[in-house]
Amino acid sequence: MKTIDEICRELFSKPKDWDYYQENGDGFVYPFESDDYRLCSEFIKTFFRIAGKEANTFRDFADKLGKRSQHVVSTFFLGIYLYKNSSYIHNMVHKELQKKYPKGFSDNEIDRDFTFVWFLISLFHDMGYLIEEDKIDQKPKYSSFKDFLASECKNKKLRNFSGVPEFYSGIYKPYFKYRIKEQQINDHGICGAFLLFKNLYEIRKRKVEKPEPDDKLCWDKFLIEIYNFASWIILAHNIWYANCNHQDKVAEYNYYKLNKLIRANDEYKIKFEEYPMLFLFCLIDSIEFLKKIKNIALLGKIELGIENGDNEKCRIVVKPNLTCACNEKVLGSIKDLNTWLTTTTEVEDKAIKIDILSQ
Repeated sequence: MKTIDEICRELFSKPKDWDYYQENGDGFVYPFESDDYRLCSEFIKTFFRIAGKEANTFRDFADKLGKRSQHVVSTFFLGIYLYKNSSYIHNMVHKELQKKYPKGFSDNEIDRDFTFVWFLISLFHDMGYLIEEDKIDQKPKYSSFKDFLASECKNKKLRNFSGVPEFYSGIYKPYFKYRIKEQQINDHGICGAFLLFKNLYEIRKRKVEKPEPDDKLCWDKFLIEIYNFASWIILAHNIWYANCNHQDKVAEYNYYKLNKLIRANDEYKIKFEEYPMLFLFCLIDSIEFLKKIKNIALLGKIELGIENGDNEKCRIVVKPNLTCACNEKVLGSIKDLNTWLTTTTEVEDKAIKIDILSQ
């Protein structure tokens, strides 16, 4: 197994594995060299600049992320690593992208195309926090989803659900209401999804209507489908399930018409073979280590490995090796996957195996 520090450094040294725009890493600085989160903020802004994502649209987002930018960039690299090093994950994601978007993704470019889609999902997934944390007198900024949409997105709506189970299309509005009424927040995943789609849609529209002579980037209409796909995954990633044994939560969910989010014991609603990109993102966003540790040097302690089985499974192995209280936090975030995403097993030496398999 390799440490997370080794994984990130090796990946960063091979920009062809993660830089969709094929700039050979020019302009990028290694984002985890120290605890200074501004290194990660600059990594995000550099990517936005190269991608043609206008500075006046997303710069504030990258600056305001603060320390959360470390989690965002770490999520980006971990996803690339698992995709590149697990044949099972690679093949399932490959099939999903080609099946959904056969006109846009070709066999000989699929790895590069994955990095583009993953860039959109991972680097933008927490942009909704700028609204979630913007409270007025301890109350959420918006009193309803309708108010949020009218103010922030000028009624620019997502297109048909994509990359997520169909029931998400019917529950995100009542879930938004539930989060306002019961937790006094505007859900950052739902906000982020609509903000991302609206901004990317408008950037592309401007690029097409007023093309720049030196712009070599692709702005094909096909991109709208990809923006929608990435946005739906972001929308879904922070919508939480209720276990059927938790009666208070079940009653609450039934009251808000969220019964589709109530899961039976041992039921996993996000199946990897059906929604591999959503599953992969939910997995990594949940276990990502910089949310649990305060010293970035500890990435040199945490080990991660991949056990590739047959064509129907693989296992991710994590061994924290930490002596501080963070060790239990890291283990806890992995064990929690049992309650909603997939099975995990604690093995010798306080390592945990995460199953990724056909269910």
